[in-house]
Amino acid sequence: MVSLLARRRLVDARSVFERVILDSSVLLGDKSARLIAAADLSFFRGYWSSWIAVEFARVRTEWIARRLVKETPDMAEANRRLDASRSRVNVAISEFSRVLTL
Repeated sequence: MVSLLARRRLVDARSVFERVILDSSVLLGDKSARLIAAADLSFFRGYWSSWIAVEFARVRTEWIARRLVKETPDMAEANRRLDASRSRVNVAISEFSRVLTL
């Protein structure tokens, strides 16, 4: 863990990466948790837009729909998975909203 003093030096250095816009492709990627954690630790100030938030939700919904078509003929199971997916998207949007500037 980076000490508070070291963290302040990194943030106060006014680096080229002080402001970063995180696109939906980044937020959907495998490094999303690391980027959100870095923004939360003030290594950079993360930004996103309402369009990016909607794109994130749309793509995540499309992913689950495609998997459902391939894997699940049972409507009750499909509904359970959609509800679980909705919950995960809501948690992610909530976390992004806490850390990123709209």
